[in-house]
Formats: sequence, structure tokens, C-alpha cells
Amino acid sequence: MTTTETTASADAPDAPASPGARAVPGWLAQIPYALVLTGVASGLLIIGSAHFRRGSVLIAGSILLGALFRLVLPEARLGLLAVRDRWLDVVILLGLGLGLATLAISLPAPETEHFFLLGGTALAFGLIALLMRRRR
Repeated sequence: MTTTETTASADAPDAPASPGARAVPGWLAQIPYALVLTGVASGLLIIGSAHFRRGSVLIAGSILLGALFRLVLPEARLGLLAVRDRWLDVVILLGLGLGLATLAISLPAPETEHFFLLGGTALAFGLIALLMRRRR
């Protein structure tokens, strides 16, 4: 192997895979994730204000937006949305989003007093999951 070949092979990992997949700053790659997370948080706030269907549909829409981001954006621009293989992530997010939208539209609105208990439970599980993830 010549010196030129050694230099070219050493530089190859730094080169972007395609022109559209240029490396972006770390905070900028998190924008799709932040949009999905903001939609889910907004949906939880709407659910907490006793608008079950509106909040649930907003959460489902946010999850479906995450599936769309995962499908069309390159991995360098996805941030925390890139967890597994692209198609597995898309199938899981589509299933969750469509299932939640179907349930939100088809189920009757819950009683208000039981509604806040359900929202508090969901918030507690979300916080526990976040804390467990940070410990890793």
C-alpha cells in the first residue's frame, strides 16, 4: 500500500456518505426530536385540561411526524429519533401513532375525575423512564 492509498483510506471515514447527509451540529440534529417531544408534551397538557380527544390526536400526530422524519431524513440529522434500523423505527412509530389515533377517535371521552388520575399516572411513568435513561 502506498502513502497516497494510506492517506486516502484514513480520510474516508470522515467523508460524508452522500451530499445530503452532511454532518450537522449536535443541537441542530435534535430539532426533529424536539418537535416530536414538544407535540407530545403539548398533547399531554391539552389532555390535562380535560380535552381527551384533542390531546390524544395531537400526540398521535406527533408520533406520526416522528415516523415521517425517520423515513425521509438522513441519520446524521435525526438525533435521538434514530434508535434502531430505519424501517423498524418507522413501522413501530406508524403502529403507535395510528393505534393511538384510532383509540382517541373511537373511544368515548372519560369522566373528568378519572381523567386527571390517568394523566398523572402517564406523567409519572414518563418521568421514571426519563430518569432511568439518564442513569445509563
